[in-house]
Amino acid sequence: MSEDYSADLQKLYLEFLLADKDLFVRCNAILKSSYFDRQFRDTVDFVQKHVEEYGNIPMLEQVQAVGGIEFSDVRDRVTDEHKTWFMDNFEQFCRHKALEAAILKSADKLERKEYGTVQAIIKEATEIGLAKDFGTNY
Repeated sequence: MSEDYSADLQKLYLEFLLADKDLFVRCNAILKSSYFDRQFRDTVDFVQKHVEEYGNIPMLEQVQAVGGIEFSDVRDRVTDEHKTWFMDNFEQFCRHKALEAAILKSADKLERKEYGTVQAIIKEATEIGLAKDFGTNY
């Protein structure tokens, strides 16, 4: 099935990330601004830098002022089921975007017959994923 990561869907992903600090922290390990359309990249970079420096997600007003994009506040509407949907879909989005970049990066290496390097680049992209809950529920 072909995935269409429209600007609206990418914006929704960002709204989820801005709504929940724990969700952001969990997804930040696989989050790269280069996965997003150009219009969202400054926003992603700003939020990541803000969380790193200040230990919390910036207010929507801050994000909107920096990125020039108005985001909806979904904090009160996001349920655990919504978070599960988000994590499944966001993980797939990041994997697809990483694979797309890896394929583009590999084109010149294929011409030079650097197959081992290509294999490593592709493997790294396909292994992108969120940490799963390995805890035991007593």
